[in-house]
Amino acid sequence: MSYATGDDLVARYDVDLVGDLATDDREPLDPVAVPNHPHVASALADASGEIGAALLSGGRYTAADLSSLTGNSLNHLKRVTCAIAMSHLFERRAGLHEDQAEKIAKKAREVLTALRRGENVFGIPAVIDAGPI
Repeated sequence: MSYATGDDLVARYDVDLVGDLATDDREPLDPVAVPNHPHVASALADASGEIGAALLSGGRYTAADLSSLTGNSLNHLKRVTCAIAMSHLFERRAGLHEDQAEKIAKKAREVLTALRRGENVFGIPAVIDAGPI
């Protein structure tokens, strides 16, 4: 299960850019089709997998913890997932928007590193009360 949807991705990043990165034929993709494109779904699934691996490494959160997120914490999880997914989509089209790609990838790596270190990235109250691991 992905922690964000294609609709979440295009709500956070330009739909035309996402469509350009998702396609191989360099033909414009109808903006309505972008959220459901197979490469978008793959990038979101890959991003969710990376988050899951970081969770296991860090030991602070479980997948169930993330499934229970609401409000701003859920929005933060979606933003992180989308940033990681965008970094994967940029990898598909090396050389395109390199500055923007690196900026997004850097933010994504920082959050994954924090998760691997067991930091309280999502502000779950039970985790805050428990103190550091």
